[in-house]
Amino acid sequence: MKIRTLPVLVATALLSMLARSQGAEPLPPQALIGKLKWRCVGPYIGGRKAQQNLEVALDPRLHATQEDLEARLALDLQIHADLDVLNKGINQALAARDKLQQAVSNHGVTDAQGTGALAALNRDIDSTVPMAIKSSEGDLLYGTRLRDHLAYLAAEIDLSYDRPTASQEAVFRELDQQAKDSKQKLETDIAQAEGAAGAGAGR
Repeated sequence: MKIRTLPVLVATALLSMLARSQGAEPLPPQALIGKLKWRCVGPYIGGRKAQQNLEVALDPRLHATQEDLEARLALDLQIHADLDVLNKGINQALAARDKLQQAVSNHGVTDAQGTGALAALNRDIDSTVPMAIKSSEGDLLYGTRLRDHLAYLAAEIDLSYDRPTASQEAVFRELDQQAKDSKQKLETDIAQAEGAAGAGAGR
């Protein structure tokens, strides 16, 4: 049985991202090319064992070299690393905002103490991800944000089995810097919110 590598390269990219998230070395883009053996054991085949020899080869319609695919994977991993950092920062900021809002509601923190910190959190969260979107067409009303732009770039690269273009590289460099700036702003906002909440708790 022969398998073309379009789906295999997708699987390799996903496995590489998972490996990187667990602190392991990612798979190279052509690690699964060659002769493999597929094996399945489980209730879906009546508890029996089934196996099949597979030969994985490059799709003849692909003209990318191994270096092209490695460059594609490298950029894709960088984008997803930025998305991961933003996701964690946004979640921490949302948690800090909820905690501070609760403290204000319980009068543990005065409005004067909480207003500035909440305003900064709302501003920088909203500049990173549009939390107000509740439908598939919400971006038409609220627009897109930094996290969306990174995700769109990743999707565009995923659909092209070739070396990233100079334009894609340039767009990533700009978004990468914005992601770093956003991370720093969120960390500052979180520290300010926690300081306000802590000051209220010590009253």
